[in-house]
This record gives sequence, structure tokens and C-alpha cells, in this order.
Amino acid sequence: MGRPIAWPCRFTVGPENLAFNHATETIQSKARELAANPKPLAHPVMVFSGYRVPGIFAGQLATNLARLTSGRMEDFRMFAYPWHGDIEPLVNRLATKIGREFGMDSSGDSTLAVDAVGISMGGIVGRLAAARARPRPAGIPRVDIRNLYTIATPHRGANLALKIHVDRAATDMQPNSPFLAKLDEYAKSDDYSLTPYATLNDITVGAANCSPPGSHPIWVRGTRRFAHTTVTMHPAIALDIALRLRGEPPLGAPSAIPAH
Repeated sequence: MGRPIAWPCRFTVGPENLAFNHATETIQSKARELAANPKPLAHPVMVFSGYRVPGIFAGQLATNLARLTSGRMEDFRMFAYPWHGDIEPLVNRLATKIGREFGMDSSGDSTLAVDAVGISMGGIVGRLAAARARPRPAGIPRVDIRNLYTIATPHRGANLALKIHVDRAATDMQPNSPFLAKLDEYAKSDDYSLTPYATLNDITVGAANCSPPGSHPIWVRGTRRFAHTTVTMHPAIALDIALRLRGEPPLGAPSAIPAH
């Protein structure tokens, strides 16, 4: 899967986030500390890739998270789906695969417990897979996600989807879509922990769209161009997720997206 590529994140612009202690020296020293002290994880970790993206970014993130947590790549499983343009069937396929690979609970209705990281649309995939109230076809399990970390996920829709919507998935990710309204309705019955992250200058989704209604994300400054693409390379986000996976105090807290 390769080592993470962090150099683009040296060229971020925008106001500093006072609710996220991610000074360079803090990130570097803490990352060295975690890598030198591996810690077993409570659950396997699923990393869901973004919309029509090959697995390179999700793979790099999984590699980095493994290095900062247990030190074991076998604790992580990356899913990419560049040829799938419909979220519901995709979630059914992934749920079946996760159940087969990681086991089912005693009821046979849900998989064993996992944690998950969703990149962009991958966060929507995680929410739908974990939804208790979602009607599921016979034989399709609910994925028992205990902690879901989403990165630049269009919880309130993607700005770009208003301009380009060539398939069902893109249409479903438009702001105020019936699909997203249904997902928010499902969330009323869910009990997993959701931690959303966002980057400023994200013209694809929009930083303010990266948390469910009524909540704020943990945000970082973004690159002037391609902020959405480079967000998984940001070492502060990977470190904050790693700390949470380890059950240790994180560096970031949710706060309002600053007005531009």
C-alpha cells in the first residue's frame, strides 16, 4: 500500500484552528511516540475509499494508521469501488463481504464489531452500512460499526454533485437529496460514535457540509488547490484518528467552520 504522502499538506492556507492542536512539532513528536509503542486495537478497522477513486489514498491512510496504532496491517481492511455508481447495492455487497471475512454475531443479523474510516463518499457508505433502521434484503447483514471516522464526507451533500451527477451515487450526494434525508432519519436510531473531519478550501464537498446537520467537524487548513484530494495526506488527521483508535486523548475537537 505504500507510505503516506504528506508533502502537499505543507502548503495549506487559511486560518488556524484553535480547537485542533496540530503544530508541526506536536504532530511529529506524537507520531514518533505512537509508532514506537504499538497498541492492540479493540476492533478491526475498515477503510472505505471515496467516490470512483482507486485504492491508493485509502491504502496510504490504512498504512499510516496501522503504523500509528497496532503496527499490524492485518488489523486493517481497505475497500475501493471505482466502478460502482449506486450506493445502496454497493453497501449490500460490502456488508456481505465484511460478514464473511470478519464473522457474524450470534443473531446472524449483524457482523462482529468493527471500527471504520470513510473517505468522502466512504463515510456515507459507512453510515448506511451501520444504519439499524435501514431495510435490508434477506441475507444482507448490518455492519456493526462502533466508531466511524469520516474525512471530507458530504454528510449534507457535495457542492460538485449539483454540477456533475452522472450516476445515482452522485445524485444521491446532492445537498438536500431524498437519500441524505433518509440517512439522517436512520441516524436517529443509530448508536455508533461519529467523528467527522473536514478541510478548508474543499470545493468538491464544501467544509461546512462535512458534518451531519446540527454538528461541526474537526477541521484543518486546506491546500489552495485539490484540498479534497489531499485531505487524507494530512498527518494531523491521521494522528487524531490513530489516537482515538488507541483509546487515548485526541488532539482535535469539533468547531464551527470559519467564514471566508
